[in-house]
Amino acid sequence: MNIYLLFIIGLVIGYFFGSLPGALIVGKIFYKKDVRTMGSGNLGATNVARSLGAWPGFFTLFFDFFKVILATYLVYFIAINCYFDVNFDYVSLSFCLTGLATCIGHCFPIFANFKGGKCVSVIGGFVIGSNWIIMLIGLLTFIITMLIKKIVSLSSIIMAIVATIFCFFPFVKHGSFIINYSLIYSLTILIMAIILIARHRSNIIKLIHHEEKKFTFKKANKNTSNQ
Repeated sequence: MNIYLLFIIGLVIGYFFGSLPGALIVGKIFYKKDVRTMGSGNLGATNVARSLGAWPGFFTLFFDFFKVILATYLVYFIAINCYFDVNFDYVSLSFCLTGLATCIGHCFPIFANFKGGKCVSVIGGFVIGSNWIIMLIGLLTFIITMLIKKIVSLSSIIMAIVATIFCFFPFVKHGSFIINYSLIYSLTILIMAIILIARHRSNIIKLIHHEEKKFTFKKANKNTSNQ
């Protein structure tokens, strides 16, 4: 099989899985609500948590984590089992391309009129499935920033910047799971971080004007729980 076909397969699978809107699925199936009409209207776990509550937000986050892990590992499985003599660097490249395509699909999902989330959960899922050192650095950065500022957008942006910087340090190669650590991987994280920051442009403007709200969960009530 042609190696370029593997790359195309990765891009298609990645975009397809990325286009599955976890926020829309959780909201409509379990709560009969369209989160696009609630809160910020964003198809992300944060808006779900603010609009529907902690558990719906958690399930949305898990769904978006899992979809990028499933997409990348599916392409990895195809590469290993269908391309027996392929250079492992190409396998790693197909893994990264799939992750990037999932990120794009999440932001511009074909199943939700190309209006999706802001890429935070997908980057998180990609890192969880590829490098535990970057995962820990990103997680600690997010938690510390949230504890200090309690603003999700700011925590997400700082997390992306810090994780991207550390991606270019050679020692993080020891945290790689199933793919080769290389410049391609670092550049993939960089591109994802740029997309994340670009998707947060309205939040950045609010942060500059001190108008960005601190995060709070929607309080559960009987009406919500029965929907």
